[in-house]
Amino acid sequence: MTKQHDNDSILKNMSIFPEGASLEKIRMALQWPLSHTRTLQRRLASLVRENRLLVEGASRSRRYRLPLTKEASFAVVPMSVKDENELKIPLSTIAETIKEKVRQQQHLRLPVGYNREFLYQYRPNHTYYLSDLVRRHLLEIGGSHGDYPAGTYAKQILNRLLIELSWNSSRLEGNTYGCSFKGLCSRAFGCL
Repeated sequence: MTKQHDNDSILKNMSIFPEGASLEKIRMALQWPLSHTRTLQRRLASLVRENRLLVEGASRSRRYRLPLTKEASFAVVPMSVKDENELKIPLSTIAETIKEKVRQQQHLRLPVGYNREFLYQYRPNHTYYLSDLVRRHLLEIGGSHGDYPAGTYAKQILNRLLIELSWNSSRLEGNTYGCSFKGLCSRAFGCL
């Protein structure tokens, strides 16, 4: 086997070790014979010199992993998986960018810390993460329309569902009598 073929094989197999792997794990994944371990070490050292692999630790604790760059992404499965059945919710360009970053495989994401002080400064009902304008807007679009008690809309949906269920159940049983809902469903089905 050629050096280039060996290097490509190593890089492709490294994608199964997003957190990095020891020499022994890499050797077992590649199924290299024990007598060729020194060759594997030379190939790994060559890939590290070419910045195609990163090395962390020393001696027994040494781990090799793919760098977090686009050049190494050819060796892994696609960065994002799109579901055909996904709901198509309109998002801003910023939200689309965030969604794509979250969909990346975990080993391709850049680790980001957070500011604990920001979290500790929050006091419920006294401080707010969102501005007053954004909070009012969310209240407006999320609030109920009209002076109806909570659950009114859900009850309307449930009632309509029960009518449809009863009507279709009767129809499946072959009942030929007229509608028994006395006009309750006339708008939905036009049966009167």
